[in-house]
Amino acid sequence: QPLSRGLGDVYKRQIKMFVSFCDKYHKKLAIPEIWLIENLGVREIEAFMQFEAELLDTRIFEEWLELFTEDSYYWCPTEPEQDNPHDTLSIFYDTRDLLETRIKRLRHPSIHVQTPPSRTQHLISYVRLREGNPSDSEFTIASNFFVLEYRQDNQRLFGGTFEHRLRRNQKDLKIAWKKVNLINCDSVFDPIAVPF
Repeated sequence: QPLSRGLGDVYKRQIKMFVSFCDKYHKKLAIPEIWLIENLGVREIEAFMQFEAELLDTRIFEEWLELFTEDSYYWCPTEPEQDNPHDTLSIFYDTRDLLETRIKRLRHPSIHVQTPPSRTQHLISYVRLREGNPSDSEFTIASNFFVLEYRQDNQRLFGGTFEHRLRRNQKDLKIAWKKVNLINCDSVFDPIAVPF
């Protein structure tokens, strides 16, 4: 799977170029100080988010799973402002083990809901800190998203807010948890097989 490794190198180069640009021009452009932290800050987080989206859109699910910590979970609530996954049903509430099972199902040649497979495109914007600082060992970010899904002449659009709890693992970022706040989370959906 050299595609994603190559993309990772491209994103790291983009971060370094952007940090250099910010260091040179930040007084003229009034760039927020948080963007100037060497190898940290919003640019690094955006690169990570783009990398995650690319893995999902290219269906490299096994490598996407590697972005998650061993104790992680992936959650998509069914109610606006739902503060925990235990008091009511969820669209998804998967531990890392359940995510691995979900990916194995997606790879099964006879999975009806993904024959033929969906094609998706993520659009992520307005990445911001929700809690902590990118230099911390753990911090929470939020971002807005659209996910366009196409399958069997049917196109669906999902939108809302992602929340990621990110953890530094040596030099890499890992996902401790991911929450998908769909704007229409309390609607009725046809089967959703591919992760957001």
